[in-house]
Amino acid sequence: MNPMRQNEVIKLEPMSLQQLLSLWKYTPQIAENIAHWETIPPRQGRVTDLPRDLHPGLVAALHQQGIHALYLHQSQAWEHTRAGKHVVIATGTASGKTLAYNLPILDRLLRDPEARALYLFPTKALAQDQLEQISKSHINNQQITQSRNLHSPISDEQLRFTNYPLPIANYD
Repeated sequence: MNPMRQNEVIKLEPMSLQQLLSLWKYTPQIAENIAHWETIPPRQGRVTDLPRDLHPGLVAALHQQGIHALYLHQSQAWEHTRAGKHVVIATGTASGKTLAYNLPILDRLLRDPEARALYLFPTKALAQDQLEQISKSHINNQQITQSRNLHSPISDEQLRFTNYPLPIANYD
């Protein structure tokens, strides 16, 4: 690859991830801003059985989605949450963080009709993604969530979404 000249604009054609990484690595004006390169080999996921104390409706919803086991970090998050501990989950993209925090919340909402939770997300897209994930569950044929944007003033009609046990909102 030819090194970039200062202030030169490069028109990029669609490329693979490997091509993009090579461009970054071998273009001096880009490479000088990268402190460390490392390729981490893939690891086999470690799984555990679904928790025995998980609400049966939630177990059925997971089975409908083809989920019959939890990754270890999801299981640990469940156990710590059930023990009343605060949990922070820091894992890679698409590693199951959403399920790790949804399980204890959905379980509680199913067991306690008075329970409520509020999800706040920084963008509409993320709020919609989470709403879609939860809505897929069809837990006990209940609609347990609704989504709203909190950026603009809320009318009385919009306030009705708080009647759902799990309103999802964004402030984008």
